Amino acid sequence: MFKALLTGLSLVACLLLAACGGGGDSSSSTSADSSTDSTSSDVASNSLDDAIAEVNAAAQSGDCEQIAEVVNRTTSGGLNPTAPPSKEACKFYTENLAPILKEVEFDQSVQFGPAALIQGTASEKTRQQLSADTVVFDAVMFADPFAGDKWTYAYGQGDTIDQIGTEPADQEGITKTAEAFMDAVAAQDCDGLVESLDPDTNASNSTDPKDACPLFFDGPFGKNYADGAEVEYIGGTIDFAFFSVTPTDGSRTDTMYLSIIGDSQEGKMGVVDVLPTPAPE
Repeated sequence: MFKALLTGLSLVACLLLAACGGGGDSSSSTSADSSTDSTSSDVASNSLDDAIAEVNAAAQSGDCEQIAEVVNRTTSGGLNPTAPPSKEACKFYTENLAPILKEVEFDQSVQFGPAALIQGTASEKTRQQLSADTVVFDAVMFADPFAGDKWTYAYGQGDTIDQIGTEPADQEGITKTAEAFMDAVAAQDCDGLVESLDPDTNASNSTDPKDACPLFFDGPFGKNYADGAEVEYIGGTIDFAFFSVTPTDGSRTDTMYLSIIGDSQEGKMGVVDVLPTPAPE
């Protein structure tokens, strides 16, 4: 597979809130028109169909504010997701994100509880921009509590195989990776954290992967998991896996956390990011 992470911002770091979204059966569709709205409404305030249409329209518009309406804009840097996008964000949206996404019309989806993967066929221009081997472009969506529980775009990548309909090759192994990640957060173990991270994690723009550690250790996220976490596999594909993580002390808030694991170019599955999701009722 070929990976070229395109985030909602130049980084989508650890979001400083509390615990993680509940699991549940996944629902899938072969086209955006036929995806099941009822499953989306269980966790999101809009349908996945509508979200896909909005992402496609925003990409075609190339308009900063329209793109900002459909992407995750919360970072550990304290950015207010309801504020107008910054000049830096607009530059990234219009010069980096839109030129890729406008060449991909998303028309397939699969939902995993509070997360979803949407997919579109890569155009010839997309293959020129990313890699000649690119067949599809995938994007992770999640029900974003900072956007009224709407589905928002977290990040995307080019891929050499269709993801929809596939299963993780080693669910047990990636579950152990997710558990090791949360154990490292609880122990404030930077070496252990780095070992469980995807090399292309969104957590830090630094060339030193250890610079990601403070983003996961400091603030409410690290404090809420100081006593450990329960990790539950929600679902995934051959290159993506989604886990809910909840504090072992039983505490919960209106916002929980979702952990994403992705496949690296070296074939290792590692944690890409953690994202806030609405807590299950």
